[in-house]
Amino acid sequence: MSNQSTASPTSVALAYEQASMWNEAQMMYENCQLQGKRQYLHFPETDYLLWEGPLDSYGSKAAERPCLFTLYSSVAWWLRKRSVCYEQWEILTELAQLEGNQDLLLECYWRLKPDWAPEKDQIAAALQAADTPVTPRRKVMEAYLQLVKSQDSGTPFDRQTFLKTIEEGTQLTLRKWWSLPEIVSDSHIPLLQMFQSFVELNEAAQVYMSLANTDKNNLDNRAVELRNVLSTWRERLPNDWDDINIWSDLIAWRQHVFAAINRTYIPLAPSDNRSSVNPGGSNSASHAYRGYHETAWITNKFAHVARKHKLTHVCHDQLNSIYTLPNIEIQEAFLKLREQAKCHAQNPAEISTALDTINNTNLMYFTPAQKAEFFTLKAMFLAESNLMDDANSTFNHAVVLDINYPKAWAEWGEYHDVLFQETKPDNVHYAVQACSAYLQAIGQYKNQKCRKMMARLLWFMNIEEHQPQIMTAFNDYKGDIPHWYWITFIPQLLQLLSSKDARFVKRILFRIAKMNPQALFFYCRTYIEEQAPFREKYEREHPPSLPQAPPSAVAPSSVPPTPVPSNAPPPSTSDDSQTQLAIPKQETPAELPQSSPQPNTPAPHTPRPPMDNEDVKMHPWNHAEEIMAVLKTATPLLALTMEFIVDQISGRFKLQVEEDFFRALCFFQNEAVKEYGKAGTGTGAEPPPEKLLVQLRQLVKLRLKDPALRDEMLEDFKDDATPLRVYIDRITRWKHSYSTALAKKGKHPPVESVSHWLVEFQYQKFDEIEVPGQYLKHEDSNQNFVRISHFAPKFDVCQKSATIYKRLGMIGHDGSSHYFAISNTGPPQGLTIQQPSKPQSARKEEKIMQFLRMMNSILESRIETRKRSLKFHIPIALPLSTRLRLFEDDASIVSLQDVWDHYCKERRMEPFDPITLQTERLRQLSAVKAGEEFDDKMAKMEIADEIAAKLCPDTILKRYLERTMPNQTSYWYLRKQITLHMAGFMFISYVLQVAKRNPSRIMLSRSKGSFFATDVLPNMPGPQDEPGRERPVISNDEPVPFRFTPNLQTYVTPIGIEGPLVSSLLAIARCLTEHPRDIQNRFAIFAREEVSSCNLNAVVARARELSCRMERERANGLTPVTQTILELINMSTNPFHLAHMEATWFPWL
Repeated sequence: MSNQSTASPTSVALAYEQASMWNEAQMMYENCQLQGKRQYLHFPETDYLLWEGPLDSYGSKAAERPCLFTLYSSVAWWLRKRSVCYEQWEILTELAQLEGNQDLLLECYWRLKPDWAPEKDQIAAALQAADTPVTPRRKVMEAYLQLVKSQDSGTPFDRQTFLKTIEEGTQLTLRKWWSLPEIVSDSHIPLLQMFQSFVELNEAAQVYMSLANTDKNNLDNRAVELRNVLSTWRERLPNDWDDINIWSDLIAWRQHVFAAINRTYIPLAPSDNRSSVNPGGSNSASHAYRGYHETAWITNKFAHVARKHKLTHVCHDQLNSIYTLPNIEIQEAFLKLREQAKCHAQNPAEISTALDTINNTNLMYFTPAQKAEFFTLKAMFLAESNLMDDANSTFNHAVVLDINYPKAWAEWGEYHDVLFQETKPDNVHYAVQACSAYLQAIGQYKNQKCRKMMARLLWFMNIEEHQPQIMTAFNDYKGDIPHWYWITFIPQLLQLLSSKDARFVKRILFRIAKMNPQALFFYCRTYIEEQAPFREKYEREHPPSLPQAPPSAVAPSSVPPTPVPSNAPPPSTSDDSQTQLAIPKQETPAELPQSSPQPNTPAPHTPRPPMDNEDVKMHPWNHAEEIMAVLKTATPLLALTMEFIVDQISGRFKLQVEEDFFRALCFFQNEAVKEYGKAGTGTGAEPPPEKLLVQLRQLVKLRLKDPALRDEMLEDFKDDATPLRVYIDRITRWKHSYSTALAKKGKHPPVESVSHWLVEFQYQKFDEIEVPGQYLKHEDSNQNFVRISHFAPKFDVCQKSATIYKRLGMIGHDGSSHYFAISNTGPPQGLTIQQPSKPQSARKEEKIMQFLRMMNSILESRIETRKRSLKFHIPIALPLSTRLRLFEDDASIVSLQDVWDHYCKERRMEPFDPITLQTERLRQLSAVKAGEEFDDKMAKMEIADEIAAKLCPDTILKRYLERTMPNQTSYWYLRKQITLHMAGFMFISYVLQVAKRNPSRIMLSRSKGSFFATDVLPNMPGPQDEPGRERPVISNDEPVPFRFTPNLQTYVTPIGIEGPLVSSLLAIARCLTEHPRDIQNRFAIFAREEVSSCNLNAVVARARELSCRMERERANGLTPVTQTILELINMSTNPFHLAHMEATWFPWL
């Protein structure tokens, strides 16, 4: 959208254009023209300029034409744009002749006339009459016209003139490239297309030279010469998500060359082999029709891309043109019929037409795999028509035709899956059938398509009431298990070890442990630690009255001690106080279950893997220990190296006493400020919460070993009646004192000062170790994974206003740098108050990250999101233990809180000064209106203006990023990338109802332009840990749907809000709701403990709301199609709604 649009009808038309609803947009533009012409509505001059367009695609400047209001001149630009999208070049030909636009006329000739030979003189005259300056596009046509003349007239080909023309066009294109910014963006894509045109012109010259020397005797040999060029052209194609005009231009150009091949080869074809479909035949016949075969192939490809772009008319027109070809191959006939059926099926009203297309097809010439695909499509169409019995029998027929066709199994499994969800829990046999079909499909696909079905299998495994019946399908399956794609779901597989029948799960995990141990090691190690409390509880409740070992365990004495190489690092040691304060007891490496044995220490008992037919009662920790034993047995040196890495990171990089105490002070300050912000209408003498004071005193007594320092701090907080404001000032003073002391120690100490073993890692390692977190990516193999060469020589001590952590760098074997924050997911040592970042929340957050990565795989496969490069930024988060994890982080990533702290430091003010000001002003206003009704929300709106004027202007983020960027080009690119990522952030916040988006949780990267949030958890108010409780509803009671505060608004700019932000948010929502079960089926397994079916339906409903489905289906022309998104943005920016937010949320920032 644009700020030029001041009238509502024009805004509606622009909204349709944003949503790629070309028909509706054209009708709306024409309606605007008619209303303006008949003076029903008065439109400003800016709307007329917008209607004509700033600059059309073929060199005619709208600004040079008088802005006369006629229906023809006003819609001309839009007519061109819409006609290009819909391949309506006949309309554009008439328009070019009326305008006298030679460039547009040449473009129409290029698209409509594959054979230029009959009209080469007319085209040459059009080239001469075209306006100056000369464009690269015109040079392409001049060069091709030279090729046409050389073939048609029989004159020798002037290669020097041809090469000179191409060189001139290349230089013109390079000048245009040089005039663009250095950062490659969408503006460079047309120039890349132009370079490809010049490359293929050179190759076409070789084709024309070969054709000139072709006769009936050497036809086969010459055809073989062309095979390399034509095969290269099949591989050199635009991306599916590239603009349809790029595809159209490429198809038109290649059809020129194919027409030239036909003119030469067809007269040489044997007269007895000219059938319309060529199932085989002689080589001469196949070569003679090579031009038609290539035309059919490229036409099918273009139709496929047009269908993906939702241009069904273009798809049908292209497929119908294949009927005009005298000869095509069987494979092309199959692709044509398949695309035609799928194109009809995109419209629910044309399902019957799609069925007729399949039913009327003669399948005699097709292979069994092709027949199976046709029957699979037929079964899918029957299921959509609610003919379930016919669909089931057709699926069965498809599998019989080709039992190794994976799509038939996958669709048959989804068919039973849908039936089970509709009839659950009456027909469990549907679930068994669905699982069997999914397993067959996964075993045959063995690619990224497996993950969708694996998610459904995990959901079926978690149905406790039907687990015995469902697990029979898994245990009876004897086919291949593509363990690589199960790596994505390792956390879920480990959780399933607690189920009654874990044989199939263990079968998968055993294979991962043997084939990809690095993918499993950290998760399995953490899971064993998490099971330790349950194991201890079980052993307390069931004392070992009978001296009987677990059925799968081997006596400890039977396992020899694992030798530790002489270069192994010693166990991490430190003084008792630091060990007690920084690392909980259960994290000490010597006490971790199944940790690598210390020197000269016998290893723990090594359970043996049970046989498949073994039916014994085992506990989850027993299963996990078995899996870890298999991993260590298969790769002992690798497991030992990884165990030492965990030992060094957890022991040597733990927070020191002062650092952990500073972290605790940050927590107390934040809680105090939060309480102070809530007491806005009090007297000002309210004391801090008693629980907070008790915790602080206990912490001081426990952590401070210096008697003088401890006594001084206890003296400051001994009085329970100390006003909360005084308490905040005192704790802030102590926090600054510790912050200054920590800063003196240095922010970039050498790694050698804490761990010699990590410094010498490249010499001390026993096996190659990959950079952690790479298995979280949805890759097809680990062949290109980066291995750790060595650790960075220095690590960072990152001291923020609300926390402190350490950042460690790893250098890959390819020279790449990877930095991770060593994040402690538990509260500071000695602090018993629960925090949102407790270990259980960390595991839940990692599951949501898994879900969003699966959503990214969908976004990458959709045209609307891929062409905009839209995806959710999901940082790597890998658990090392129950309370420690690696979190992807680098120096360019800052939070919104960091930006605010930097601003406060420059102004010499405290970060919580706006909260103090608001609280004091509220107290003053409430005192003035004592005894009267006091509206604190209206007062907060007035105070917000004062805060913005005195303390927190809306340009803080903008100025901060302007100063950190090297130039304006980098700043502009960064702003664009942040705007696109912000759309994903808004989608997640609204759909998952993520609350408490405080500034410290809003992150942005100055190097990549990513914008994301931490602690992404669906908000579920109410108690969640009570036994027998009902599952809470995912809801957010905050008055704003997502964070879009004044500084974010100013940085994105109004044009950015109305343009890329709204269109990107709409594109994400549309792509993720295109198929009804994309979100629901994936989200179910990642939040199975917390959410119910009503929650899943609510999540999907909110996603559909953001997709503006209702507005798109109605399309009444009265409201913009993006109305829902605009309303949500208005809610987020409304000062009245922002005034309802808590003060610690910083609605002013």
